[in-house]
Amino acid sequence: MNESSQGCSLQRLPSSTVKLISSAQVITSVSSVVKELMENSLDAGASSLEIYLDEYGLDRIEVRDNGRGIPAEDVQYMCQRSYTSKISDFSDLEKLSSYGFRGEALFSICAVADVSVSTISKGDPFGRTYKMNHNGEVIETKAANLDRGTSILVTNLFKNLPVRKQFVTSGKRKADEMKKVETVVKTLALINCEVKIRLNHNKFTIWQKASVCSIMRSFIQVLPPSIVKQLKEISYKDEPEHMEFTLLIPKKDCNIVTTCLGHSSEAVFLFVNLRPVREREIEKVIHDKVFEYFGTKIPSRKCPAMLASIILPPDMIDINLEPNKTKVMVKDVEKITKLLSDQLSIYYYGKDEDEIMKEACLMEPPKGNYLIQAFKSVQQEVEERFCRRRRL
Repeated sequence: MNESSQGCSLQRLPSSTVKLISSAQVITSVSSVVKELMENSLDAGASSLEIYLDEYGLDRIEVRDNGRGIPAEDVQYMCQRSYTSKISDFSDLEKLSSYGFRGEALFSICAVADVSVSTISKGDPFGRTYKMNHNGEVIETKAANLDRGTSILVTNLFKNLPVRKQFVTSGKRKADEMKKVETVVKTLALINCEVKIRLNHNKFTIWQKASVCSIMRSFIQVLPPSIVKQLKEISYKDEPEHMEFTLLIPKKDCNIVTTCLGHSSEAVFLFVNLRPVREREIEKVIHDKVFEYFGTKIPSRKCPAMLASIILPPDMIDINLEPNKTKVMVKDVEKITKLLSDQLSIYYYGKDEDEIMKEACLMEPPKGNYLIQAFKSVQQEVEERFCRRRRL
């Protein structure tokens, strides 16, 4: 029998189904909406952000900023998929300096919630509010009482995703999600030192940060001052390589117990080009060096507060790995970890890793056949590590 006469079992999904499936992967929670809207505001050059939530964000999420606003000629495209001002082709990712770049955040939010955008840009006589449909199209326009920037209002989140709506509305999960929202807000506020940010829930201000001039002053507004005052700031800059980093780590003479938080995922703050990320190798080298120095003084299942902000040329990182853009791939990551390890060793031990390894190689062996054999084994391992590092 002819194959064509049997009919094809494959069907092309309706565009509305494709849109909802993909959008539900980008917008997974209240915190993901807050993150995307905050990043849009920061990309627009805002120096002040206000976030408003009603009923844990399930009834209302609103982010107001004083950024550049959206020009009238861009309004019809602002919530359309793949429309973005950040890049024009794939190669532009190698010089990316913004948080966003895919042109899918607002489109995805429109697909799973009701959205309206109020904005005014330079030269506009007055602001306007645009009501969007679930396809990201403008369906209504009216005048808005707005002096500067943009305000995006999101209501009825997940109303067309009943399972997810039910999942996020249970009592404990609402409280857990609120904690995640606070984490998102505080993390972005921490690294954007000069931006004033306020988080409100049910008409009450639950956290705010003033504009400050340094990451240390910013950190004091995120963690208790009693912790931050026990941290040492280390700065490194390599101008020819266009590479720099700032570390905040426990001071050598600190009371390490009082700097400890919970798991390392809560205690270690890592930023690459101002983007909050997780990068296992970079986190590990910082974590291991601090734990090596303080040893058993650190309580079990606790981790001291630490921060690393690394600035690299954009072509050294790949951030297009997953929808929420919290994982990165770093080119020559071994070189970065070596630099970090050296700076940590210089602070804690007064010498870099190469010097420490050289000294270990030159140590006099102990007496006794068994000890000699053990010493040679350790010495050989140190030599191998030293040679590997030299090759980097």
